[in-house]
Amino acid sequence: NSEVLRSMKHQIVAVCSEDQHCAACTKPCSESFSDISSCTLKFCSKNEGEAKQSCEESCRFLHKIYEEKPGQCPAFDEISTVYECTAACHLDGDCGETSKCCSVGCSRKCLQPETTTLNLLPVPTGISVTERKRKRSAMIRWNMKKMKSVQSRSLSNLYVIQWRWGIHEESMGSWQTILIKNKPFAILKHLLSPGRLYQFKVAAVSIDGSLGFSAPSEPFKLSKEPRAPNAPAVILGPSRLSMYNLWSQTVQWTPPASDLPIKNYEISWEESTLEEANSFEGRTMAALKRSLEDDDESIVDSFSFGGFGGRKLKKSTIVPSHHNSYFIEELQPNSVYMVEVHATVDSSEGELHGEKGLVFISTSSLSVPDSTQETPQIKERTESTGSLQVQTPYMEKNKLVTSVKWIDTNICTRRGSYVLRLKKESCGGAKSDSQWEERLLSSCSTIVDGLEHDCNYSIQVHTQDERAKLKFKQYN
Repeated sequence: NSEVLRSMKHQIVAVCSEDQHCAACTKPCSESFSDISSCTLKFCSKNEGEAKQSCEESCRFLHKIYEEKPGQCPAFDEISTVYECTAACHLDGDCGETSKCCSVGCSRKCLQPETTTLNLLPVPTGISVTERKRKRSAMIRWNMKKMKSVQSRSLSNLYVIQWRWGIHEESMGSWQTILIKNKPFAILKHLLSPGRLYQFKVAAVSIDGSLGFSAPSEPFKLSKEPRAPNAPAVILGPSRLSMYNLWSQTVQWTPPASDLPIKNYEISWEESTLEEANSFEGRTMAALKRSLEDDDESIVDSFSFGGFGGRKLKKSTIVPSHHNSYFIEELQPNSVYMVEVHATVDSSEGELHGEKGLVFISTSSLSVPDSTQETPQIKERTESTGSLQVQTPYMEKNKLVTSVKWIDTNICTRRGSYVLRLKKESCGGAKSDSQWEERLLSSCSTIVDGLEHDCNYSIQVHTQDERAKLKFKQYN
């Protein structure tokens, strides 16, 4: 009834998102479409019954209002007719904001419509942004001019909030819709990042349409200064020996957490010693074990080493932000190299250089077996659950999962790359014909999901070069 609707006025958006039929109706509104078929294909194909009908009806409505916006095109006399024939638009939806696609002589142009008698809501004014005490949060408010009684009584008035951001005011990005509210304010919880300038604009939308977006707010910036990026997680990929008896090594890394978009990476390498490599690995593994015991997200602390006086000059290069690997060439045999990788970001105060991720390369001597010699057998170690630790399976988000760790084994190293293999041996006493499934990992622990009850699995972990292997069988 109307009383219930009025009492739920400010909760209607949240209630709708939780209702199957209502959510199916509103989903197509999240994107723009020029034809009905593409809308129904993307949003309605997975729905059934009334939900599918609601979704398809929404697509038809969106296409209808794309074809024709509210209002009438302005009238033109013969004197104002433009002689050059152009077609800047085809449908009203091809025009921005509230403009309509109007015929002017033999041309079609985007023009503002004449005043309409429809009950369109006023354009919001006075957009203000206030930082909240909670981290990375802000409140947006706007003013609405006096509305007619029929407008203010409506339960379907909505406010569409868009933002754009940039590091500098003159380099803002494109506008994006971030929120739809039915109150004259919005709270952005934990969405803003330090160091970025934000602008907001708001459109008031009724059942009759909208007069468009407000003027943009003044640029807003959080008081907290941006931090430099964290250290990327660095691992070693494949290596090879060139015809000149020099080694080449692929170095890979995971993009670090950063308040600002990463501009590029700097990777540098220089000769080191086996003692420093072993010292780094020992401290890293100790920190890794502590973090897993404490259930901490932080894996390792940062390490630093002293200068390398008397050694060869450090080499470095810049890698674009969309690349996460680099191929280092001309490494001497039987040598140790220290490799550092850090991210760089642009801020309003200039460049910020992130923490350094560290990895060591140990090249082999030239006394490697040629391809005609017999391939050495893999050294295989079958470990107990005290080494390859497989946790009792448990339910998480309606899935049966288990945790697998090999922290205390000899194959776990800071520079390691591992292959975890999983095979379903049998279920309910019946033998399974499942194939081995493989995952490439760079850490000494992982979560295995998609398990089935009353099934027997085999788990293997080996280094990527297959020099060592661990085995374990677990009954679920």
